[in-house]
Amino acid sequence: MSALIFAAGVVCGSAGTVLGVQHKLRYAAHHPEQASAAVARAIGRRLRLDDQQRQQVHAIVRRSQARIQQLRRGVQPQIEAALEAAATEIDSVLREDQRARWRRWVHRLRQWRPPPPPESAGT
Repeated sequence: MSALIFAAGVVCGSAGTVLGVQHKLRYAAHHPEQASAAVARAIGRRLRLDDQQRQQVHAIVRRSQARIQQLRRGVQPQIEAALEAAATEIDSVLREDQRARWRRWVHRLRQWRPPPPPESAGT
């Protein structure tokens, strides 16, 4: 009996961890403007940076994020077009019963895609 309770606890704990990580990843993908501060904090904690190092690392991460967003703005339309073309092509080879499930799955996957970076970011 105690093994069953232990197993149930492991399953519930694992599911909770997965959901928590998914939430954090989705939030980070949809709020890139907050990413540089979070990354700098994580580096600061892990490496035990002093105040001056923390400020320098934060500035470096901010600049890097701005450059990455600039690059994303340039390629994001091409990435979106390639993803949509692949989804449409896969849709065309499916049976009707598969197509409904596929479309629901694609809809859920689209929610994970980060929005395009704002024009003002990094400019």
